[in-house]
Amino acid sequence: MAIKRTITLNFKTSDGKTLPASFDVSDGESTFEVWKKLPGNAAKTEAQFFAEQKGAQGAKGDKGDKGDKGDRGAQGEKGATGGQGAAGAAGAQGASIVSVSVQVKENP
Repeated sequence: MAIKRTITLNFKTSDGKTLPASFDVSDGESTFEVWKKLPGNAAKTEAQFFAEQKGAQGAKGDKGDKGDKGDRGAQGEKGATGGQGAAGAAGAQGASIVSVSVQVKENP
């Protein structure tokens, strides 16, 4: 049975704000659990499950033919040098995260 949880994160910033984030998660079935439900697999073991995940190695393929050498491309023209851009204004100091609290609540 899948377990459902709500995860809540509260980020505290250096300017005193709280930035909450919350999301729901649930544990799903593993690949092995899904495989066991398929017809013919109920009595099989985990070792049999892993053995069925990898097939036999295939035969080595033939070597391919060597490709033709390509022609050399033409030299491109040199582009003009751009002018110096104006300096941007200094940005304000942003707030930084000073702490994070995490809450995990199991849902029925």
